[in-house]
Amino acid sequence: QKNETITDTMKMLSVYSTDRSVFVIRSPLEGVCSWLQTALPAHAERYGIPRPAFLNAGDGRYSHPLNEYVDMFTLLEQLKWDRSAIHIALVGDLAHGRTAHSKVDGLKVFHKVKVDLIAPELIEYQVEYKNRMYASGFEVREFSSIEEYLERAAGSLATIWYFYQPQFSKCGEITEETKREAGLKVTFRPEWQTKLEP
Repeated sequence: QKNETITDTMKMLSVYSTDRSVFVIRSPLEGVCSWLQTALPAHAERYGIPRPAFLNAGDGRYSHPLNEYVDMFTLLEQLKWDRSAIHIALVGDLAHGRTAHSKVDGLKVFHKVKVDLIAPELIEYQVEYKNRMYASGFEVREFSSIEEYLERAAGSLATIWYFYQPQFSKCGEITEETKREAGLKVTFRPEWQTKLEP
């Protein structure tokens, strides 16, 4: 309202404490935390205070690192802190799910990573994220629906499934029928329970 930039706001807030300030930021601006990490050190030095730290709780449309920390903690806890390997299925809206994009970096805590991407073309993972997974040495398999996954990957299904709700409002103009068809492809049906491996 006052035409104050986020940089100005952070400069003002950072001097309220003589200890190190930590800010958790969620913003529609892409890269805001990275920007603040470079913009505020000189200000902190000028006032003789420690550099503030910034935790990215989601910025722009592409990542959600803070949520990814929680996800990785949960996965590690489930795997009894064994970081040797993980086999995970990412199911649903991989195009628009910010934590889906953050998985590229988060899963690097594991030494061996196998990822099964399950999404119809309308909401599939972008090529840039798949390429980053390959570059990190991940084994990646792709499927257009849960049904296809259960048929083609029988005997080697992921032990962990992570579902992303379809965000069709971000897909542009599409018909209700297209939404319904895409949604059904990433909805787990009760009758498939028997196809899961113990």
